[in-house]
Order: sequence, then C-alpha cells, then structure tokens
Amino acid sequence: MRTFVVKGNLCFSRSMDELARQLAPYEIFLRPHRSFLVNMEYVQNISSRVVTLTNLVQIPIPHGKSSDIRRQYLEYAFRRKQVML
Repeated sequence: MRTFVVKGNLCFSRSMDELARQLAPYEIFLRPHRSFLVNMEYVQNISSRVVTLTNLVQIPIPHGKSSDIRRQYLEYAFRRKQVML
C-alpha cells in the first residue's frame, strides 16, 4: 500500500481495512472509497461524485455513498467547531 502525506509518501505492508481500524479512534479519517483513507483536515469540498482535497486531488465516491460521506464529514466539522450555522 502506498500512502501519500503532505511531504512525500510512505509504504505500508498492512491492508487498508487494518489501517482504517487502527486509525478509527482518532475520528479524523474518512474512507470515501475502499482504496482511500482521507484525513478530513485536508478536505476542501465534497460533491456527489468526488471528495476534493486541498491539493486538488479528487477521490471518487461510489454511487449512493455521498450522503453518508457528507454526514461523516459534517459530524467531524461540528466537533471541531469548523461549521457555523
């Protein structure tokens, strides 16, 4: 597995499922697609088809999963007090 970070990238020998389980307690990672884990601090936009990161990389969202992805992100943003109504 190749992992992209702000500066460079890392290689892991773990499965994506195992990595997602290990990171779950941090409540900062989103899994919009089975091949991607995203640090929500770097989410710029979420549309019905893609999650766009601050570096403009677009992560695909599977059909029918966009409302769940948005809900997870909004819960995170409200916890961090990044969303104002």
